[in-house]
Amino acid sequence: MTKQRLVSPGRVRRTRAGIVGVVLAAQAALFGGAAAQEITVQVDPRIELFGVLFRLAGRSEYDMTRVPAWSQAVDERMRPYASHPAVRATQSLARQHRVGFFVPMNLAVHLGPVSDLAMRLPADRTTSLHATWTTFPIRPPATWSWCVRSRAMWTSQPSWRTTPS
Repeated sequence: MTKQRLVSPGRVRRTRAGIVGVVLAAQAALFGGAAAQEITVQVDPRIELFGVLFRLAGRSEYDMTRVPAWSQAVDERMRPYASHPAVRATQSLARQHRVGFFVPMNLAVHLGPVSDLAMRLPADRTTSLHATWTTFPIRPPATWSWCVRSRAMWTSQPSWRTTPS
């Protein structure tokens, strides 16, 4: 029995070349050709706030860090607030509604500045809000705003831009 080739090698090469051409054209359209793009990396205070709160609330996934200096700074500077009403409210939220992993961060990016933590859009007007936040009234504890003081933690630290170990 002889093997039949369904597609000739030449056709495969032409198809691959066509795909590569389409990808390169799309990159040029999206990223402005070969011009270098400047990328700014910064800390989002809302993400930092939720990371600290859920770490202090005892969510184990927030103990898995690749930047030990961050963990040490949080523990040293924020552990005295571990019994604060904001942390207790976070513990309650995590326990009652199983909030953890990426779900707190999903809410964080839907909130306004740390100073007020108000929803940027009503929950019923966004499709990117995790279902957890739409199954019960979204009323982030008012005590979360105390964490504005945690801003001093991330602004006074040396750069976190280290190579993960």
